[in-house]
Amino acid sequence: MPVFFYPYKKRLLFIGFLLSFFHTAYSSPCLSDNSPVLSGIDPPRKCTWVILGSSTAEGAGASVIDSSWVSRLQSYLQKDPRFTIINLGKGGITSFHIMPGLSANENLVFQPDTTLNIDRALDFLPRGIIVNMPSNDAAHYIDAHTQMNNYRFLQRLAHKAGSDFWITTSQPRNFGDPKQINIQEEIRDSILHYFGNHAIDLFTPLADSVSWLLPKYGSGDGIHLNDAGHRLIFETVVNLDFIEKQCDVSFDGQTPDSSTIDAGSINLVANIRSLQWMLTYKGNHPGPMVAEVFNANGKLLQKLRLAEGWGPWPLNVSPELEKTIRVEVSLHDGTTLTASASIK
Repeated sequence: MPVFFYPYKKRLLFIGFLLSFFHTAYSSPCLSDNSPVLSGIDPPRKCTWVILGSSTAEGAGASVIDSSWVSRLQSYLQKDPRFTIINLGKGGITSFHIMPGLSANENLVFQPDTTLNIDRALDFLPRGIIVNMPSNDAAHYIDAHTQMNNYRFLQRLAHKAGSDFWITTSQPRNFGDPKQINIQEEIRDSILHYFGNHAIDLFTPLADSVSWLLPKYGSGDGIHLNDAGHRLIFETVVNLDFIEKQCDVSFDGQTPDSSTIDAGSINLVANIRSLQWMLTYKGNHPGPMVAEVFNANGKLLQKLRLAEGWGPWPLNVSPELEKTIRVEVSLHDGTTLTASASIK
C-alpha cells in the first residue's frame, strides 16, 4: 500500500494544481476595465501631430525659437485643447536618420536614430505626421530616387499605423555644385508628383531663378530661414487646413458616430503551453494601440504597438516568472484601458 499510495497522492496533487491553474487563468482573469463605454456623447478627440525633420523643423535660423514655424504652429493650435504638436526635428539629419530601426544596416552611411525616427513618432499614436527634410540629403549627394524610396516607406508605415502622412518639398539652398541643385529640383518634382495633395510646396515660394534661397527669406548662411521664411512655412501649412480637418474625421474618413464608438475592454490570459501572458481587446475603437506591461512592483516589462484588431497578442512575459501583471493600453484618442491578472 505505501508503495503505490504516495505516487497516486502526488498525481492527485498535480492534477489539482492544474485544475486550479486553469480556473484562475481562464475563468477569472478577467480584468477590470477602468475606461467608460462611450455612448451618446462623443468626447473631444485627441489630435497629436508629430514633426519629423532636420534644422528647419528644429527652428534653426529663427531669431528666437518662438518664431520658428513649428513653434508658431504650436501657438496657433494651443487654443484648442485637442491638439498636441510633438517636434522631433534635429539639425543635420537626413532621410535615413528618420527611417525605422528595422532598416538599420552596417552598409548604410547613416543609421536610423531611434530618438527621432518614424518608430518614435508612432509611439505617440499621432493623427498625422509631417516630414520636413529641406536639403541635407542633397548635401550628402543622396539622389532623389533613394530619398523617394525612404519617403514612400515612411508613408506606408504611417498609414499602416492609422496616421495621416504629409511631406514638404525640398528647400532651396545655395549649393555651389550643380549636381546638388539638380538633386534638390528632382526631389521637389518627385515629391509633388507622388504625394500629390499631401505634398507641401516650399521650394517655389522660397527659391530664386537659380534655385538658391531668396535673400529676403534667408538667415545669411544660404541654408537656413529667417523669421520671414519660418512664417511663410507656418502660413502655408495653416492655409492648407489639413491638421484641423483631420481631427474631425475618423480613420476611414467618416465622421464618427458617437453611438457606435466603444472604448472596449482588454483581457489577460495565461497560456501554460507557450508560458506566455496573452492580451486580447474587445471593442470597436478604430486605430492602433500601445500596450505597456508592468509587474507587481510597477516595473515596466514590455512596451509594444498593437495593430488595429482584437488579438490575441502574446506578451514577452512568462507567467512562471511574473505571476501578477498589469497592462495599460492607450487608444488613439487618448483613452486608457487598464487590466490586472494573477495566477496562483
